[in-house]
Amino acid sequence: MPPASLEDYEHLLEDRPRKFSPAEVGFQKDKTGLYPCLSCVHFYIGMAMEHNVCEIMRPEDEQIPWDFTCQFHTMDGKTFPKMEK
Repeated sequence: MPPASLEDYEHLLEDRPRKFSPAEVGFQKDKTGLYPCLSCVHFYIGMAMEHNVCEIMRPEDEQIPWDFTCQFHTMDGKTFPKMEK
């Protein structure tokens, strides 16, 4: 199989869904200390860029404060304690 081309790469990125905005997910400082982004399965630290990333939401500056939260906070990907019932 030949190596991937730049065209292959660009085609791969075409199908990426957009991320939610902070307003759409209720992104705010976690005043309770119970549901910080740091404990969410959607949160990870991008070692190459040395900043925090969220799989579902992207703020304007793209840095995710570890002590913020949103309605999609989940520790197991199945329970969402902050979602409105």
